[in-house]
Amino acid sequence: MTRMLFVMKNIPQRFLFLHIIYSLQYHNYSIDFVLELFNMVALLVPKFNR
Repeated sequence: MTRMLFVMKNIPQRFLFLHIIYSLQYHNYSIDFVLELFNMVALLVPKFNR
């Protein structure tokens, strides 16, 4: 949960996150899929894993 806040503090990744949220809402995906996708994105940022 804290890792999510750290990622959202970064400007480019925050824009990417908002873009993903808007896209998923437009395609009407479930919130579980959104959270799973975000976890996948967070794993791609090794800086926030520690």
